[in-house]
Amino acid sequence: INPWTILEITFYADSACTSRLVGQPLASGYQAGDFAPANAFDQRRAYSSTWQSPCSSCLPGEAWVGLLFNRRQNPGCVAVYQAGAQLQPWHARVISLEKWSGDGVWRTMRTFGDPPLGLSGGVEDKFEIIDAASAFTAPSDMWRVSNAAPLVSHWEIREMLFFADSLCTVPIVGTPIRSAVINQLFVSLAFDGDTGTFWSSGCHLPDVCPEEGDGWVGLRLGFEQLISCVQILHGRAEGVSLQLQSVRLEDWSFVQQFEN
Repeated sequence: INPWTILEITFYADSACTSRLVGQPLASGYQAGDFAPANAFDQRRAYSSTWQSPCSSCLPGEAWVGLLFNRRQNPGCVAVYQAGAQLQPWHARVISLEKWSGDGVWRTMRTFGDPPLGLSGGVEDKFEIIDAASAFTAPSDMWRVSNAAPLVSHWEIREMLFFADSLCTVPIVGTPIRSAVINQLFVSLAFDGDTGTFWSSGCHLPDVCPEEGDGWVGLRLGFEQLISCVQILHGRAEGVSLQLQSVRLEDWSFVQQFEN
């Protein structure tokens, strides 16, 4: 029996597998030599760059590899490229997606690989973690709009409104929440009905907020609600790409992306 060998893994924020997530690679261990978990996330599908499990006859759950995100995140899709069968059975026929919980244990979110054949190696398998349709039909008690790409400059919002209907006629109110503020420009200014005031993100230079998700603003509702429309009046928003997100499965999850 050979060690479990993976050429590449990619986590995505969305169920369509288009918005790639990055993080710190980590694993249960790896074979001696150049088989570290970072090899599985280097965007190379090469047998010269693989992660190999430390065990050869691994028990269920004994070998694992993944990413540590710098913020709580619910991926919508994962793509896995295992070593091909031509190199003998170096792939797992059944794999589980697990998430580190707040109480210090791994929780199984999904299992992939149908018996009796299960998964095969030598190809990229893409697995939907969160059903795409549920993103538009799942109510939540927290909603936010976040930057989906590095910010060129600080991001200003003069007014923001969330609506229960797609025609944007039934506004939803709640407690404003935000990532940060500059110079006492509080998040409530984005929901005060006054276009002369604005909220500003704490990110204002590329070297200060280089990652997506560093700037965000939204509402805590206190009740479960589906949001079908968002209206935003920007102040300064140079090249801001936006994501609508809601809290599902205890973490922020992708709903929709917009280009400004």
